[in-house]
Amino acid sequence: MKTGDIKRGMGRRSLLAAVARLPVVITAAYAGILSRRALALGATADAEPALGAHELAVLQRFAWLLFPVPGLAQGPYEKVAAGIAVSVSEQPAQLALVRDGIAQMDSTAGGSFLDLPEPAQVEHLHGIEADAFFQLVYTGTRSRLFDDREVWALIGYEGSSLEKGGYLNRGLADIDWL
Repeated sequence: MKTGDIKRGMGRRSLLAAVARLPVVITAAYAGILSRRALALGATADAEPALGAHELAVLQRFAWLLFPVPGLAQGPYEKVAAGIAVSVSEQPAQLALVRDGIAQMDSTAGGSFLDLPEPAQVEHLHGIEADAFFQLVYTGTRSRLFDDREVWALIGYEGSSLEKGGYLNRGLADIDWL
């Protein structure tokens, strides 16, 4: 291949840039599909949630105990609980797992898990770390919480660098959040 051939077609740099953007494009498309699917299933602000108010409050508290971000309002934790509720509403087995898990937490607490003092709540979560319920909520919380721009602002994450030319072209010295 001659040097002139590269200039006429897609050069290596352009090809690498296009390949680097591919995961972002796929993720954006998938997110669009999921949001349309959630809306089709009635996951609007006015829709009746698959979980009750108490269950959502337990999930919100669970999320905060897993990832307490100092200075963060409860809004992102509420979004996490609502997001988990929407995702499990589509899968009856997971919905039952969450409902049973919360009922078990309340039963072990001798009333409501939310009425326990914080050290007892943390101890309780340590006791169920190996359970499928814990793993489902942990994974859902981690992905949803740290995909929230309000959280990004608090922890100093600037977001994707791809649109800004990548970290290499911007300099690696400005990544103070690592």
